[in-house]
Amino acid sequence: AGLVGPADLGYEGSQPFAYDVTKAKQLLADAGYANGFSMSMACPSNAFLRINDVCQAVAGYFDKVGIKVDLQFMEPNAFWDLQSKKQTPRLYIDSWSCAYGEAFNRFQGALGKGATYAQWYDDKFVTLTDQIVRTVDRDKRAALYQQMQQLTQTDPPFVYLYYPDSFEATRSRVVGYTPYASEEYYLWGVSLSDAK
Repeated sequence: AGLVGPADLGYEGSQPFAYDVTKAKQLLADAGYANGFSMSMACPSNAFLRINDVCQAVAGYFDKVGIKVDLQFMEPNAFWDLQSKKQTPRLYIDSWSCAYGEAFNRFQGALGKGATYAQWYDDKFVTLTDQIVRTVDRDKRAALYQQMQQLTQTDPPFVYLYYPDSFEATRSRVVGYTPYASEEYYLWGVSLSDAK
């Protein structure tokens, strides 16, 4: 439903956009693309769990409404290098984690003026971002995030896909490993015991 996830401060339970092929075709026709069009889409190959499958599924969803996608799988570091230079196709799939329970880094890094992924701009977004930076009170920050969520659902900068749930397990020999609610791994204090 947006960039404020279910575990983030200010999550308000917004409903995801419905998957509606008929409406999508009508919107394309209204925009002058009744016969669809073709475009390229980049995918950072194997960068995230099952991302290749997700990219193929999304390309298939576009195909159902008449948008033919040239899906380009890229080695992740090459993908992110091109993305930082804004040289990937305009349509691409990526993921953004949050390690501390607030969506600020997603908003600032993905949508801030001049940010790597910024291809969308709204003065209201900038104002809300500035207010979040200066607001210490947790409840007031949560209310600002709710406004952000509403803004980015009314005028979405992205097609939101999903929040991945993952499960982790370790063998009894692994010592010091702690899972984090993000895509980050901190392994400096992890070791293997001699016990078998």
